[in-house]
Amino acid sequence: MGVAPKGNLYPAMPYTSFDKITHEDMQALYAYFMDIKPSTQPNPDNDVMFPANIRMGLKAWNFFNFSPQKYVMDNSKSEDWNRGNYILNSFGHCGECHTPRDITFAMEEDKHYQGAMIGNVWAPDITSKSLIAQGWSTRDVKDLLSTGYSRKGTVVGEMYTAIYHSLSKFDAQDLQAAAVYLLDSDKDVAGTALTVNSEANQGAGYQLYLGYCAGCHGIAGEGKPNFAPGLAGNGSLAHDNSVNLLVATLYGIQPQHYSTLVSFDDMPAFGNKLSDAELTELVNYLKAAFTESPVRYTVAQMGALRKEVEDNQKQATH
Repeated sequence: MGVAPKGNLYPAMPYTSFDKITHEDMQALYAYFMDIKPSTQPNPDNDVMFPANIRMGLKAWNFFNFSPQKYVMDNSKSEDWNRGNYILNSFGHCGECHTPRDITFAMEEDKHYQGAMIGNVWAPDITSKSLIAQGWSTRDVKDLLSTGYSRKGTVVGEMYTAIYHSLSKFDAQDLQAAAVYLLDSDKDVAGTALTVNSEANQGAGYQLYLGYCAGCHGIAGEGKPNFAPGLAGNGSLAHDNSVNLLVATLYGIQPQHYSTLVSFDDMPAFGNKLSDAELTELVNYLKAAFTESPVRYTVAQMGALRKEVEDNQKQATH
């Protein structure tokens, strides 16, 4: 319901998804919380500034944007599909990041999972239509959720935290259910083979790749285990939206340590090394060589996209 003992919560606490948790599971959560040894860390004082500290306004937001819903099974779908729907849209609250929001910051339910900007990164479209079009397999989805890494690449930022602390704890049954729901298929989806277009290995973009990228990602984009992911079919490259590709290229990526068996080194930032023209050549090469995406950029388009990414970065670091 989004109501705490001292007043309404902001929906940054995703109660608009947690409302779907069943009564039985809520009781289990309560029992678990009550069994945890209390932390010695005192709660910090609430420093929300005026007028945001007047919580009564949230009642109006809830009136227009929040109708608590009980989870209802879809009898036309399988048990696995329904389980995936439940865990991903209640506990997992995936839609809170991957669903666009309207002017009041409420999720646009008719665009469920169609992607949205979160700070300076793009939470991509994870509808079954998009995932299948990009060649995701059942194994890819399960690998990514359980380890943070699949043949489609790695997760970064807040999704890294979500995988590491939460989704990687799914058991085999829940991983299967999540994959069935996301791909909307009870049968294992094979996905598309990862291919490299060696005919793209020419021109300025290829030379930039050899100079800046191949040392870690390999001459043929094969990557290096527990160091740098492969690039063939990489999700950030294959997506028509190139925001995340530019964020990674311009600002780098922090080291990612998922477990003793899965870990990746940091990626350096190249924002101060690449001009708009060079960035255009490099991105167009990456898409031509390692994806089926038809997207190509002009220097003017890349300049505009770069400015958008840089502005988002400045706002996200405030």
